[in-house]
Amino acid sequence: MTSIAKQCFNLRTGKKCRLLLIHESPVYNPKVNTIVDNLNSSLTFTPLSTKLVKGNNLKATVRFKITVGAAAPPPGGAPAPTLPDEGELTITLVDVDSGGTETPVPVEPLEVDYIDDPDDP
Repeated sequence: MTSIAKQCFNLRTGKKCRLLLIHESPVYNPKVNTIVDNLNSSLTFTPLSTKLVKGNNLKATVRFKITVGAAAPPPGGAPAPTLPDEGELTITLVDVDSGGTETPVPVEPLEVDYIDDPDDP
C-alpha cells in the first residue's frame, strides 16, 4: 500500500496559508501578484508576503489568506456544508528589479485539497 502527499489548505476563517515556490532559475525579488482557483470562483486569495528562503534564490515562500464567498464559520463553529474539497491554483509570480519593473516568472498550475478544520491552531 502506498500513500501520497498533497498540498492542503484549511478554509476555516482566520487561517493563514503558505506555499513553497521552487524556481528553475534564480529569482531575486519575488512577488506574488495574484492567486486564483480555476475551479472555485467563490474563493478569494489575498497574498500577504513573498520572501526568499534565506540564502537560496531558487526558493521562495508565499503567505496568503483565503476568503470564502459564503463565509466559513469562525473557529469552534459548526462545519460549513458547501466548501470545496479540491481546486487548481494559478499563481502570478514576478521578479521585481530595483527600478520596479516586474518580470513574469512561470508557475505551473497547482492541484490542492481543502479542509475545514476548526481545531487547526
